[in-house]
Amino acid sequence: MAKKKGTFIDICNAEILTSKPEGLEIAGYDDQDIMLIKAVAITEGVNANDALFERADLERAKRTLVGKPLKIRYVNDNPTGHGYNPKTNTFDEIVKAIGVIYDVDAQIVQPDGTTSYYWSSENEQQEGTYQLVVYMGVWQKYYPEIANRLRQLHATGDLKFSIEAERDYEITPEGYRRCFNITFNGLAVVKNPAFDNARSLVVAELLEGGKDKMDFEKLYNDLKAEHASLVAQNALDVQAKTTAESALAETNGRVAELSEQLLVKEGELKEATAELATFRSEKEIAEKARVGAERHEKLSKYGEVSKTADELAEMTKESFVDLMAEMVEGYQPSGQENAENHGVQGAYFNTDKPNKGSNKANLLALVTGLAK
Repeated sequence: MAKKKGTFIDICNAEILTSKPEGLEIAGYDDQDIMLIKAVAITEGVNANDALFERADLERAKRTLVGKPLKIRYVNDNPTGHGYNPKTNTFDEIVKAIGVIYDVDAQIVQPDGTTSYYWSSENEQQEGTYQLVVYMGVWQKYYPEIANRLRQLHATGDLKFSIEAERDYEITPEGYRRCFNITFNGLAVVKNPAFDNARSLVVAELLEGGKDKMDFEKLYNDLKAEHASLVAQNALDVQAKTTAESALAETNGRVAELSEQLLVKEGELKEATAELATFRSEKEIAEKARVGAERHEKLSKYGEVSKTADELAEMTKESFVDLMAEMVEGYQPSGQENAENHGVQGAYFNTDKPNKGSNKANLLALVTGLAK
């Protein structure tokens, strides 16, 4: 039964068509809501996962890329990974098909960066690196934010892709997994591709006239010039880094030299401190010996001294005065100790004024050097 125009169709009643119905027109890739992307999908050689892809195997599989989806797992305004779970053989729910691969070319990249088309009828040992370049259309009308983000990533050289494929493999003597019987299932926008050079070459919005009006050669040459500029800037950055590292090494050497000098000074300071302590100790010992000798000499005038000079030196002034007062009290002079011979024997002349202070006070004044 034919459906009425505008009537909602229940998805459960939809059919999966195996061919295009007669009279159905399909829009081409010159629609204004299509963003065209040209990108390297894969190159021959070993990728970051130790998977080996040889030229002949890629050449046989290249057409399986056509008609396959361009997908993305978009989180926090950035692509992430494939979102594939090998245990369940399923993809994350947030993985979206945002476009389709509509054509593929095989190219040979020369050491100087120039490219040429690869034709399988030619010698397969053609010098250079074999790569597959895909042309994709992104439905920017349905995914405007993602399309805009892809443009931003392309502008900074960060628009990267990773293949999805089924394959058989065998282990080579070098331990690589050589992939063959390859069927490509599509391409995903990712953050970290296994092939480092799987990046966008051209990202453009189709203008009036469609893809046939786009000058891919000019866009490629512009990108090549930008790449050369980045290479030159990188060389300057490397030189600046080398200069900085050299300066840092020189600074580190000077720091080491100053550190050694500081350690030498610290050693000298410790030696000087030890010598000062020794000198102070010797000075204190000499001072005690002098004081002890002087005190012993003073007391010996008044009789036999029971203490040694060292013991006398350790006494406080007050204690010494007490000891001296005790000895003076017991002192019995003969009267002739300070006599001078002036023709009169036994006479003692004292011309000083009478001393009215106590014996102890006088002695203390004498000891402290205040007595006249």
